[in-house]
Amino acid sequence: MKLASPPTNRAPALSAASYKVLGLLRKGCAYRVRDAWRFRGLRCAVKDQTFFSLLEKGLAERVETNRYAQMRITPAGRTIEADIGWAHPLIKS
Repeated sequence: MKLASPPTNRAPALSAASYKVLGLLRKGCAYRVRDAWRFRGLRCAVKDQTFFSLLEKGLAERVETNRYAQMRITPAGRTIEADIGWAHPLIKS
């Protein structure tokens, strides 16, 4: 019995929080403030683990500036967010 190999162009498995963060990164950068990652307009911080998983998969990049650290979406992350993004069933816009 031969098993079919999984497709190689498939998007990496992401959590609902990762999809939400990708959507927020599409709108703007995340900033490191007082040892927490934050987005402008959000009151709560985003867990480091969510950003680490996006960095590991190459969907986000960390950028150091003179004043603070930033997190930006990469072209690969933008593609995945555009394909699935806010259409994910666990995410409410």
